[in-house]
Amino acid sequence: MDIYLLTGILAVAAVWDLFYAKIPNSLIIAGYMMAFCNVLMQKEGVIVDRLLGLMLPLLPGIVLFAFGNLGAGDTKLISVVGAFLGVKAIPHCVGGAIVLGAVTGGLKILKEAGRWRRYPHKVTIRFALPILCGTLIFLCENRF
Repeated sequence: MDIYLLTGILAVAAVWDLFYAKIPNSLIIAGYMMAFCNVLMQKEGVIVDRLLGLMLPLLPGIVLFAFGNLGAGDTKLISVVGAFLGVKAIPHCVGGAIVLGAVTGGLKILKEAGRWRRYPHKVTIRFALPILCGTLIFLCENRF
């Protein structure tokens, strides 16, 4: 059931990010609360792993946010993934998201290549969708 909750949160975040370029804090808080309730239903020894999974992405995410490379909502969304799946899943999910985000960014640069010379601007991507896809790839490899 935790997989379905996490997938639902990530899907809503991806759609919201694509339409509004923002991930609402209310969705992040709901994700934290669902992950906490899920931990309470698990056996002992899971709470430390999930708490580390929640906290591990925050420090590098804050640094990337400070340099303008990652949004704050994306950082918090990755920590929701860690809260659901634990600390060992973070490198796999984030790695998949980075690869998919790089492909998306590269395609967007190629698409805007003609206009880029005339109007130089920073190319941004919505990162919630790559987070969703990277997490789904991890879940499919490890759960099914």
